[in-house]
Amino acid sequence: SDYIIYDSAPYLSVAKLQINSLTTVMYDRQKLCTTIGLAVTQLPLLACLLGNDVVSEEHVRQIRNSAVETYRRASPAAYPRAPHGQVVLAVTRLVSTLGSPDGEQTELVPWSLNAPVPLRDLLKKGISSYLLPGQ
Repeated sequence: SDYIIYDSAPYLSVAKLQINSLTTVMYDRQKLCTTIGLAVTQLPLLACLLGNDVVSEEHVRQIRNSAVETYRRASPAAYPRAPHGQVVLAVTRLVSTLGSPDGEQTELVPWSLNAPVPLRDLLKKGISSYLLPGQ
């Protein structure tokens, strides 16, 4: 869910809510970032490169395909066809190589992504959509 990308209160899943026991799943951004090797400041770019409400998968298909190609070369056990999980891992690895993961990066879209200006502008719009007022 995109809600884990926002810097806000923890996200509790309504879809996983068990009415009988009143339990659900809580998504933890910090734990997600630790698991995938990204900083929380990199999550909006990851979400945009995977496709979201602002940036369609079609707009970032070339970047994603390139990330999957690179991932396959580095991972000899990769599948011949890229299941969605492999795409997520490949794009995560790409994002981890862009800019500074410590949040000191001043550009919303790192120049090292080498995206054309129209795509950079769209990615900036997508990343900005995850910023809450005052952030």
